[in-house]
Amino acid sequence: MQIKDSETPEQCLQLLDGKRGSSAHDLSLHTLPPAIGDLAIKIDPLATSSHLPEWSTKSAKGVIGPSSSLISKEVHVLLSHNHDGEQSTNKFLLPFARTNLDKTAWDAPSSNFGETCYTTCYWEWAEDVLSGHKKVLLDAKIYDAIHASLFTYDYCDNTLHAFLELWCHTTNTLHSSTGELSISLWDLRKLGGLPIHVTFYDEVVPSADELCGTSVDGKSRLPASCIHLFSAFHKLTKRTKDVRIVDWIQFWFKGQSRYQQPPLRVSGRRISSKPRTTHNPSGIIDNDYAFKINNKAEQFLDLGVDETSRDETYLAAFLSCWICKFLLPRHKIGHIRPSVFKVASLMACGQKFSLAVPVLSSIYNGLNEVVHSSKLRESTAVFPIHYLYAWIAHYFDAYHMHGKYNYGALMTKFGGEKMAKFFTADEARSLLLKMNPSILPSLCLAQEKNCVLVDNGDLSSSWIDYFIITRSCYLTLRLNNVHIVEPYNPCRFSRQFGFCQDVPYDLIEKLPPYSLVDIMQLWESSTRVATQSKITLPAQKVSFFVAKDYHHWWSSRSNEAPKHTIKINLKKRKSIESCAHLASRSDVAIHSSHEHKSTKRSSS
Repeated sequence: MQIKDSETPEQCLQLLDGKRGSSAHDLSLHTLPPAIGDLAIKIDPLATSSHLPEWSTKSAKGVIGPSSSLISKEVHVLLSHNHDGEQSTNKFLLPFARTNLDKTAWDAPSSNFGETCYTTCYWEWAEDVLSGHKKVLLDAKIYDAIHASLFTYDYCDNTLHAFLELWCHTTNTLHSSTGELSISLWDLRKLGGLPIHVTFYDEVVPSADELCGTSVDGKSRLPASCIHLFSAFHKLTKRTKDVRIVDWIQFWFKGQSRYQQPPLRVSGRRISSKPRTTHNPSGIIDNDYAFKINNKAEQFLDLGVDETSRDETYLAAFLSCWICKFLLPRHKIGHIRPSVFKVASLMACGQKFSLAVPVLSSIYNGLNEVVHSSKLRESTAVFPIHYLYAWIAHYFDAYHMHGKYNYGALMTKFGGEKMAKFFTADEARSLLLKMNPSILPSLCLAQEKNCVLVDNGDLSSSWIDYFIITRSCYLTLRLNNVHIVEPYNPCRFSRQFGFCQDVPYDLIEKLPPYSLVDIMQLWESSTRVATQSKITLPAQKVSFFVAKDYHHWWSSRSNEAPKHTIKINLKKRKSIESCAHLASRSDVAIHSSHEHKSTKRSSS
């Protein structure tokens, strides 16, 4: 295979068949400027003023505690930035509930919004990688995140529908009767094992210069494994236009299939206890039974992979599959995206990437697209919704839990079929509306005394992450020429970090289109370290408070979901193979949809 750049009609990476003639197969992939590496575009960081000197304040306030009595108390309140200086005065609109008032039934699209499902030999391949490449995965801080993909994640139709009814697209928060809560970056770190800071997730097809060239110090710009991934992709597209995940697994993994497809879930069945058996893996990685890679396997010889690069290439191939299937599924469900090869090959060398930021951006964006859908069956929203299921499982008593795993990503406690409890529509709505506030700070870093953090560059990795997740910012995601920006304002759900909840501020809305420079500046600002800012984290005690002003403000401005019953039917996919025929959605269409959604936000 020959690799070269082409600039007509647009900049492309050309993969040319080495054998010319009528059977020659050439492939062109659209390229864009990189955001990381020595060929990355140069950007000027946003002004330091984007960060407050102090992200919390302490003052005496009238507060309401768990007993609902009003007392005066010194409390810590989380602050925010990037707002107009006025506390929020808008009455919120819940578009899903408003749009669907006259509907009696809903069918979700066959994609189920990107939910992970059984794929032949994926679990076996994941177990092999977790066993044989543990050190590299730990170095890249993704071992736990990959371990979480060993399971399916169940849901209750009515619980998901109640969540959508109570989701506010303008603030990216869920509305309960006592205030707002949301999926935070810290939730994704604890529940999903996703790293928060370090390298920008740059999903883009590299140019031939970046793929095959060397930097000024004579080193290759990208690992050799990246070239082999493109070579395998080129080879597989000779048979079909796109590469399905099942075909990718079959090409790389030569072990035997040991796991059967879980039975289809029966919707509407009330389950009183957790299941005694499961078709999911046990989650225990047994080195004695793991398939061992054969360095003389046919695929390596066929691609011309040097023996010293085979382990790395094998791991990079799996990571490409994991990103497309579990971490960041996109609109072409069940297919491999060549744009992930660059990031996957760097991860296979142990490089750390910020994954919680793009994943949460995708979740927010996907939820906001869903709640604006007039017909769910025609919705093209695809995002890693299994992280949402794990979030609901943790903060609400909506799932059974098994105690197999006392380590790693906490979402595995809820993994497996039939783990979601059944609720009627009214029960599910009541469950979410009347949530227990005492559970909100259950994932925060608990301290016996007030703790002052100074972002001076000397904090541990965990404390750096924790400092970042308490700051208001804009989350970003780059997927080729698709640029997504979503507001993240923990000031609105600060009880999840142990703070007293006060009246929040509305972030200034960032309207599309977003250039690559915009995306990079916002990402750099959101994950910046050594800002010399400080924050005081309150000691974690039994009682949790909201300010009296907040209580009155929330009572007058929140909207309760409608009390009528709407039924939503989510259809379980039999397997990823059965969804491979789904039509893809063009990048232009995705971007246009995002612009349309943002217009709705501003008009609301």
